[in-house]
This record gives sequence, structure tokens and C-alpha cells, in this order.
Amino acid sequence: MEKERTIFGTDELLIMSTGLVDRESYQSLYHLYQPVIGVKALALYQTLWSELKPGKMKSNYMSHSALCEMLEYSINELTDNLFRLEAIGLVRTYKTKDARLTQYVYQLRVPLAPHTFLNDGLLSSFLFYKVGEVRFKQLQGRFTIDPLPAGIVEVTKDFNEVFDVKGVNHRAFTQKNYEKPDRAKIEINYSFDMDIVKKLTNFPVGFFTKKLDETITKLAYVSQLDEETMAEMLKEYFVHEAYLPLSEQEKRDGCRQMVLQLKKKQTRHRKEKTVELEETKLGDLHDPAVMEAAHPHQYVSTLRKTPQLSKSDEQLVIELVDTLGLAPGVINALFYYCIEVKKQTRLNENYVLRIATSWKTAGYTNAKEALEQEASQDALIEKKQQKRENVQRTTVGSRRKPQQGEMPKWLEDEAKQQRSYDQARKKELESSVRRGEGMERINQSLSQLMNRKEVREAYESIRRRTLNHPGVIAFLNAHPELEEKAIEIGFTKLSEYAEQMDGKTFIEEQAVIPGHQPVLYVDLGQIAIRYEETVAHRQARRQKEMDRKFKSLFLPEEVREASFESFDWADDARKIALREAMRFVTGMKSKQKVNGLYLHGSFGVGKTYLLAAIANELKVADIETILVHAPGFVSEAKRKIRTESFDSFLTSFQHVPVLLIDDIGAEAISPWVRDELFGIILQYRMMHRLPTLYSSNFSGEELETHFSIDGSAQNKMKAQRLMQRISTTTTQIELKGENRRR
Repeated sequence: MEKERTIFGTDELLIMSTGLVDRESYQSLYHLYQPVIGVKALALYQTLWSELKPGKMKSNYMSHSALCEMLEYSINELTDNLFRLEAIGLVRTYKTKDARLTQYVYQLRVPLAPHTFLNDGLLSSFLFYKVGEVRFKQLQGRFTIDPLPAGIVEVTKDFNEVFDVKGVNHRAFTQKNYEKPDRAKIEINYSFDMDIVKKLTNFPVGFFTKKLDETITKLAYVSQLDEETMAEMLKEYFVHEAYLPLSEQEKRDGCRQMVLQLKKKQTRHRKEKTVELEETKLGDLHDPAVMEAAHPHQYVSTLRKTPQLSKSDEQLVIELVDTLGLAPGVINALFYYCIEVKKQTRLNENYVLRIATSWKTAGYTNAKEALEQEASQDALIEKKQQKRENVQRTTVGSRRKPQQGEMPKWLEDEAKQQRSYDQARKKELESSVRRGEGMERINQSLSQLMNRKEVREAYESIRRRTLNHPGVIAFLNAHPELEEKAIEIGFTKLSEYAEQMDGKTFIEEQAVIPGHQPVLYVDLGQIAIRYEETVAHRQARRQKEMDRKFKSLFLPEEVREASFESFDWADDARKIALREAMRFVTGMKSKQKVNGLYLHGSFGVGKTYLLAAIANELKVADIETILVHAPGFVSEAKRKIRTESFDSFLTSFQHVPVLLIDDIGAEAISPWVRDELFGIILQYRMMHRLPTLYSSNFSGEELETHFSIDGSAQNKMKAQRLMQRISTTTTQIELKGENRRR
């Protein structure tokens, strides 16, 4: 995935959509998305939707400059707001691989439903920052179904009170004949004992709940995991989070991500089980009985003729089993319906889930029922479509042609009269304009222009200078197959090349694209030109990227020169600190999951210097880092809190691969700084296993006292929660020695 993108006005774009925006989506868009992305980004999103062709899911090709004119945006404003839409998931952007022609495809995504948006921890947190507590609670209330008022009783009429059922044969309405089974429950024929998992993980009491047990059992079924493997994965994934107050939804989402991320780490028992499953031959894949008997892994991979299930298909199966609660046989039928009946080999997640939701609503319990009902529905839709196509209507003026019998004479005479008038009018217009008159005028104007002496001399001068250019001569000699006509057609390309090259030396001041020199080549018998990055520009860009990967905020410039070689390791404590720092860097270079460091000690013992040395080593290894001074960071956050840039400011500290916080504990602490700044950043980094390193004059216990502010019971609890995020993800090291700042 590219890290930098520059959009030019001449770049073409195509807009496509994955679905339609309904009323609920509009509610979510205006009330929830707009405060986060801003009015301009929302206007861009709506404009992209408006460019879709009527009745179609895509637009015509257009340029970015045309889009800018519609919105009255500069190209930079357009790019910034497009990135906002991409970041929040409303737009997915694709780019052509051909370097000679840059085209973008913008795939519009339907907004999340309000309850999904508000249940997302990250999105709801950003919304809270944007609108404030009062407005946030109002929005929560807007999208919450209110309970019935107190002090009321139900007076709804019963069926028997309204309808006369005295003469009805009641035996026809027994539950035995008409009662349907509980369609929300799926029977999983898979032996899995959650008690074994709980014993092996030894997580704190309260971590496992009934719903979490159900999710884990379903995930074990989908991915064919035994109890030992599932316990190993849970212990690895929730090594720290199991001891934190996570919501049930966070734990369930974590389990699903765990299965998708750690499925490759299989035990020998699981591998043998998988091989045994793959070797089992399936019968006729069109047979609903086979769909009912087969495991989704085996059936879908066999249907796709692949040795194993792809990650996207497995994610779909997990969604269908865990979220929608479809039975395995119905899931197999769903994949068969999409791939074999609808011929959709590349399954779109929204497409499959839309069909799955309708099947869930219809209450299908087995493959045969689902396929038969869908076949009858498809046949009905096709019949209506054919009927619609067969009904052809011809109109003259405002009158419709009768569907049966001959046309009335008065209507036939009127139609003939209309056709005669149209033909006469066409001939009149054609006779008023002489053929080729427009082109003759243009050619005449060009001929007059070229006959002017100064213009002709200037053109001949450019032509001689271009064709006598050493680079052009060398190119034409290397391609003797080029005909004179091809040279004339490609003369503008030759001139463009000659204007930027002094012999074979690139003239940077004349560059069409800064830092890129022109290169002539032949494409399908015609002269073409492309631009390649110069060595100097590549080196400068590389250095800029390295500098960008190490951001030092609110710290003195001398830390940029810090290194392990110049670190003073005179005593054992400093040797331990240096060894742990080097071990951390080595682990990051080898892409291992490593804990961060918490360096504490008195003033001037080298804590900041060692953090800077770590950051410099990671910079050389091309690992992005941010080293920030805690008091300056807090001041900057307070300054940005009421600006649009606060979101990106906060996100950069959440997402950076390695974050180093210097002098934590020296900042002016408040509940907002502790809970809404440090708390949100460190929670996100802990959940995504992104290492964070700290330096402080406080030990862990002293820092907890600092975070407790006034020492009240509530503040103490919140301080302990934050310290859990620090202590469980770091190795604490004390640095001793004399103050080197004196």
C-alpha cells in the first residue's frame, strides 16, 4: 500500500458503488459522520454519489479538475477531504498500475447504521471529541429505542375478540402441524468443551461469558480448532487484555480477529485434522444433502477448486456463523447460490451479507429449502422482467399506441404527417450548412497563421533545434523503423524532450515534473515519452522519508545525534538498560512482538538520550517512530482540541509503529489528559500490540499516584487502569548515576 499519493487535476477518475444509501444511512451520514469528517468532505461524498449514472452503479470517466470545479475546491482541498472519506471507510480508492496513464477508481461505501457507528469505540470517541458530551448524549438518545412509559397497561385486542372463529375447525390449527423450529439457533455437530479451554487459559473470573463461550465455540467449528489450540491462541492474543475491563463486544471482536490472524500457527493435531478433512471426498456439490453434511471449509474450498479456504471466504463464513447465526448447510447453499447460480466468482462482502440477511429473515433452516425458495423467487423476477421487456409502447404526441388491433386511421394520418414534417425539417437544416464548411474555415485560419513570416520562422527554428538535438538524433538512429509520418506526429514529444535536456544532461529548471527526467521510447510504432525519477531526487526523497519516520516533537535538537555507541554504560544498571534497548531494536527489526520499556530514574541520568538512540536505530531500519516530550505533547493537544486537525493529531500517535514518550509524569495532569488523551492512545496501542516506550522521573508506583490527582477513590481506580496499560506492556528499568546536565 502506497504511503504517499499526489493527485493531479488531469488524472482521470471513475466512481463506482457497492450499494444504495437508504434513509437510515442518511440519518447516520448527517448526524454522526458529518461532525467527524466535516461539511466539505460530506459535500464531496454526496457529489460523488450524484455523478453515478441513473440506474447504474458507476459513473463516466472524468478529471479531478472537473470535480474541483463542481465543488469550488482546490486540488489540495479535494485530496484532503478525499483522504478523510477513505480513513472513515466511506470511500475505497484504487489506482491503475500503468505509470503512463494515471486513473483512479473511487468505490463508494454505504455508511454504517447508527447503532453500529455508536458501538464502534474509535468512531464514537472521535464523535465525542467533536460534538461534546451534551450533544453526544443527545445523539445516543436519538438512535435509542425508548422504553414504554411507566404506569400503562396493554389493551390490545386479541384475535378471537375481533374475528369470528366459532365455525372454524380448530383441529386444523394444532401446534404440531404448524409450529416451526427455533430458527435463530444453529445446531453445530462439533465436539468442543469450553471447560477445557477455561482451565488451560486460567483467565480471571468474569472474562468468559455465555455469549463469548458461544462465539468461541462457533469460531472453533468454523476454523476446525481443538481445545488446546484455541486455548493457546487465546493466551497469546489476550495476554494483557484479559486483565482489563473489556466489554463483551470487544472480546468477541478480538476472538474473531485472533482466528483470522493466528490461524497459521497450528498444532500438529490441527494439521492432521485438516488433512483428514481435506482427504474426505465429497459427492455431488449440487446435491442439498451434500451441503447439509459437509463442513463449510471443505465444501466452499471444493466448490472453488482450491486446496484450502481463502482468508476472505473464511472471514465471510465466520460472519455468517457468529453474527447471523446461519446453519452450516444454509451457508454452503449460500456460497453455491452466489457462485454457481449467480455466477459471482469474486464475492463482494456486502453482496453476500445482503443475501444472507434476507435468508435469515425468511427463516431458512436447510439447504434444500433455501435453494428451492430462491429458485422460485428468481423465476418470478425473471418472468416479470420478460413481461416488462415484451410490453413495447410507441407514442405520438401524448397518445399511446393500442396494444391490440390495427391503428385508427386518424392516428395513422397524424403519424405520417409528423414523419413528413421531420424529414422536411432535416433537409432544410442540411441545406443551410455546406458540407465541410466548419473544417474549411479552421484549415483556412491555420494556413493564414502559418503564412505569417514570424510564425513560420519560429516554427522552423524550433524544428531545426529539436531535430539537431543530440538526444533526439541518438533516439531516431536507434529506431530506424520510425516512418516520416510517425516522426511528424510525434514531433511535440521530441520537442518536449529537447527542451528539458542539454545534450544528455537533465536541466532541472526546465523540468515538466520536478525531479523526473524525460525518456523517449516507441509504443506501437509511435513516439512516446515517459518520466523517470532522477538519482538525486530519489536520494533526497529517501532522506526525507527517513526523517519523516523519526519525528522528534518538543525535544532538543541534540537528541537527533544520540546513538548506542556514545551511551555511557559505566555501571551494571546502565549496562542492563542498554542491553534491553538493543534487544528491543533487534526484536523490532525481525518483526517480533516485543514489549516496550519504562525507563525511570533521577534527573540527567540519560533516559531521554537512550530513548533517542533507540529511535535513531529504528529510523535506520526504516521503522517509523515518534519521540515526544510529554509536557509539550499535552500542551499541543489542548491547543488542537477545538480544531479539525485534532483527529489526525491523535490518530498519528495511536497508529505509529513505535511511540516513545519522554518525561511522562512531568505534564500538568487532569482527568481529560489521563482518560481522554493518554487513556485512548494507550488503549488503542495495547489492543493492536504496538509497542510504547517511556521515560520518567517517577517509578511505576509514583506515576500511579501522579495520575490519581486528588487521591479520591474514583481517580485512584482510573489511575490504576491507566497504569495497567503501561505496566503490562513494558519492562521497567531503573537508570542510576550522576546528573550529566551539570
